[in-house]
Amino acid sequence: MKLKNKLLILLFFCIYSAFSQKSGMAYYKKTPTELYTKRMDSLNNLYSDSTFKEIGEKMKDLKFELLFNPEVAHFREVESMSNDSRNSASVKIAKITSGYSGDIYYDFKVKKVITETDISGQTYLIEKDFSSYDWVLTKEKLIINGLSCYKAKTTIIKEGRSGVIEQAIVAWYAIDITVSAGPDGFAGLPGLIIQLENEKYVTVLDKIVFKKEPIEIELPLDGKKMTQTEFKDLMKKMSESRGSSSRN
Repeated sequence: MKLKNKLLILLFFCIYSAFSQKSGMAYYKKTPTELYTKRMDSLNNLYSDSTFKEIGEKMKDLKFELLFNPEVAHFREVESMSNDSRNSASVKIAKITSGYSGDIYYDFKVKKVITETDISGQTYLIEKDFSSYDWVLTKEKLIINGLSCYKAKTTIIKEGRSGVIEQAIVAWYAIDITVSAGPDGFAGLPGLIIQLENEKYVTVLDKIVFKKEPIEIELPLDGKKMTQTEFKDLMKKMSESRGSSSRN
């Protein structure tokens, strides 16, 4: 075989491999960190209750999937439990603790993350730019589930009853899988997020399945579009309104 033909075959293989990684399903699981588990054990001992331990165990039962094609991705929960289990208080708290706030969409064309959430019968579509994560890329490498991954770091701001909190996030991404998305709305890296870490939980890729044909994913259209800032202001007003009503 001539060198020219060999090069053409190699080029075709590379193009095909790159395209085949543009569509598929990535499955994730979550586990509480050792630090978070110790905190829950302390609370269990303090209150002589197993509720906090149960939250950590329920987190391990949660399963998620990221559907993706060249233009859009969709992160959602895999309903692997019964209806009674999914609606239990411990499971709901486990979801919130694990960072899952509802279905999340990634629009690669405009580089936006869209979180779909329902409050009091009203659907909100909360938009955030990929660039808002302000990732710091490092040269540190780690092999996770056979994939060569690079480390990236960022900090997100969370507001709670105790005030404003900065939360450190570590992501390990694989540049060989050219999908600029990952779990829980995190996006904007040069490859698929294989593992996501914070002080409470670790989300890690369990398996990935590539498809030759693009998976059909539709962005949500029915709902009130808001920026994250607008949504935070709305939640603050709702909270103040409930507080005022309860005092009256």
